[in-house]
Amino acid sequence: MLRLQSLGRCGIIGQQKEVIEVQLMELVELSKKREAAREQLITAVNELTDALLDVLRPGDFVEVEGQKFGVLRYTSNLGDRDFFVISSEWGGPRVFGCKRPGGSFYLHGDYHAYVMVADLDDYINFARLADEIIKAFKQKLGSEIETIQKLLARWGELAKEVGNENA
Repeated sequence: MLRLQSLGRCGIIGQQKEVIEVQLMELVELSKKREAAREQLITAVNELTDALLDVLRPGDFVEVEGQKFGVLRYTSNLGDRDFFVISSEWGGPRVFGCKRPGGSFYLHGDYHAYVMVADLDDYINFARLADEIIKAFKQKLGSEIETIQKLLARWGELAKEVGNENA
């Protein structure tokens, strides 16, 4: 039972030992609940970032609370893979979509394609800002559509002018 035998050797005996044993068991239960909550958060964030990968393209980024969120394409000697990433001024891009937060890996085993994985704080931060991130992407895409539509209308007018000059 959780290395409780050593409590008696360090001078904790009788009633104190029982109180500490109860407190430690409560701590064990809280630890299990925390792990379950973390796993649930990681799964939810990975599902949302996967969905964002379906609608965004590499190079689409927004900034929310001083952090950049978006899609980055990593290239290895065996091919490409798009990841949803977080990056900030104090750290380079870190990818979501992995089973375990933190750490790093080489894409397709290519030592020239080093990928850093978002840590638990990044996952928590993304979850906290998810609605703002989605709103920022909606605004960015809406603005991009408006700009393209204005350019196409202008080109249509130019084409008519060129056509009238040649008539």
